[in-house]
Amino acid sequence: MSAKEFVEASWADSTPEERKNVRQLAGNIRQQYMASNPDADTPSVESFRRYCYAAPKPEPEGMEFLSDLIYHNKHDDVYVISLPHHSKNAVFSGEKYRQMRKDYSNWDGAPSTINEIIRAHGLNRKDFIFIKKEAGWTHDSSPFTKEELADPERSVDSFVKDLAILKERQVEKAFQKVQWKETTQKAQEYDRLVAGTLKPLGEHIALNPPRRAPIKLKVEQLDYLALFSPADLHIGKLGVNGYNVQTARADVLASTDTLVERLAAKGLPEKVVLVLGNDWWHVDNPQGTTTAGTPQDVDGLPESTIPAGYETAVEIIDRLRYLGDVEIFIVPSNHSNWGDHHLGAALGLAYRGEDDVRVKGDVTPRQYLRFGVNLIGLEHGDGAKAKELGAIMSRECPEAWSMTRYRYWITGHLHHLKEVNEGGVHIMQAPSLGGDDRWHSKKGYVQAERGQVCYLFDRDEGHTTRELALMRGLHVEAVLDL
Repeated sequence: MSAKEFVEASWADSTPEERKNVRQLAGNIRQQYMASNPDADTPSVESFRRYCYAAPKPEPEGMEFLSDLIYHNKHDDVYVISLPHHSKNAVFSGEKYRQMRKDYSNWDGAPSTINEIIRAHGLNRKDFIFIKKEAGWTHDSSPFTKEELADPERSVDSFVKDLAILKERQVEKAFQKVQWKETTQKAQEYDRLVAGTLKPLGEHIALNPPRRAPIKLKVEQLDYLALFSPADLHIGKLGVNGYNVQTARADVLASTDTLVERLAAKGLPEKVVLVLGNDWWHVDNPQGTTTAGTPQDVDGLPESTIPAGYETAVEIIDRLRYLGDVEIFIVPSNHSNWGDHHLGAALGLAYRGEDDVRVKGDVTPRQYLRFGVNLIGLEHGDGAKAKELGAIMSRECPEAWSMTRYRYWITGHLHHLKEVNEGGVHIMQAPSLGGDDRWHSKKGYVQAERGQVCYLFDRDEGHTTRELALMRGLHVEAVLDL
């Protein structure tokens, strides 16, 4: 039997004659080794027998015994290891054996775990643990084998250079880990996005095409802009006083009808702007959390709120079309950042081809429009500080800033009506239609009146007034009469 056949065949499959030859060869090599190495520890006959069976036939001086169960063939640079519970010895190239030791060493500051090593080198866990134990490897061991250190052709500088390379590779490995983690997180976010937003939204749009354009009201048109801001609706919120998906829809449509009636009586606006987003939904994923991961009280399955939010937006838009052409801005927010963006994309598809509805495709946190002498900025209110908004506007819109006399910011986020002059701009904070959940109730944030506001801007005179539709009379008192 040849040396190659010895490696590939198993001891159990060999014939008695072949086993006899192996035993004889092992005994002869053992005697030669003992004669040439009188001071060395003498391996057992069984160790030699396993070596002769698994490895290419060496000359005695080309064989190095690292332990009774690990042998190094210097001529072919292979390591032969007798693994328990295996009928054949394991044969590793010198490069692979030394790389496993380097991976396990912590001299580069970041040793590989056992699981990482067995995945990289195609081993099972039990075998690697046996190898490292038999070879005496620990994390504190140097990354170099005794054979490498004993090589007369290797200098100290060469080992130092190898260590530097190991460190460099470890930095690259750490970077790849970070990249893989980010890739995995993005993949998981995309899966959640498809399951929780895109799929139900796409199905709903397919089943519910846009309505017909309503008949325009035959009322005198005046030179003013009407900006509707149904901020912080939080569709899907479960409130302590009965606020849910149905009441959110009913309240925003009722307040919109009230505002449309008032404007029609006043005279139709020259331009209609609708600001959506602004925490349109209460949560942003199937897990029932905000974009940042904060758990919320949700009315039913989070997925069911997606079609409801889209349908509500369509109903508002079709009501505003009675007043004139509608321009829609989507302001991303902290509760439903992803959902806000997809609302804009869905509405853009739904009203594609409609001449009287235009959806702005901007996805930035701050957006701007100019109407006559008015420059108006839109922001949710959870980003830049109020005192910085004036400087930000002048920096981001220098040309529009120079062409206008009045500058405004429309925000939301804090759920109550407020106006203040800060940093050279007038900041108008819209109220919320959303009901109080457990967190707001516990904190005592229950004093603000729910409602929707419509800000009016004259082309030449700036912001003149506002129309406010409050949802009064809907609060349920939890009082026990005695």
